[in-house]
Amino acid sequence: MAVVGKSKREEALEKAIERFGSYLLWYFKSLCGDEHEAENRLQELWVHVYEKFPLDYICHAGMLKRKAWQIYVDWARKKGVRDFVSFTDEIPDAEANAFHQEASTEEEEKALQGRFWENFPGVDLTDVQMQCFWLKCRQGYTLEEISEQLNVPRSTAQEWIKLVKVKCATYLKEGQP
Repeated sequence: MAVVGKSKREEALEKAIERFGSYLLWYFKSLCGDEHEAENRLQELWVHVYEKFPLDYICHAGMLKRKAWQIYVDWARKKGVRDFVSFTDEIPDAEANAFHQEASTEEEEKALQGRFWENFPGVDLTDVQMQCFWLKCRQGYTLEEISEQLNVPRSTAQEWIKLVKVKCATYLKEGQP
């Protein structure tokens, strides 16, 4: 009876456990706060690494740590653990955002938008390009939302935003378009 040697995958896993095992155990302990849970998550990590990682990534520290984080997050979600959430009797008041004017009505928002563009006289932009920039930078819309609202392709919205940024930056540097 011939003894079969270890596969490359098994050798790589043993090397990874030897190199990163204690660090990853410490990492899980710091996340979980419980030694037994940390050991369970570490075991789950090694099983996943052995079964699913490409051979080249088994000894990759960044990939191992990223997967460890994902395993912890999945476990925390399943368990319903949210250490960062605290409960209070009253809702705290939100701090005023002094550097960002807030409009309370649609008319005020339009006036605010008009005052903003008055700071860039002579910059050659279409109304749709300005609206695209405003939606992204002021309202925080995603490119998908902007493309749906303005009925333009996502790539066009992205190009317009870049164009507006360049033209406005040029105006601010040179004082002219």
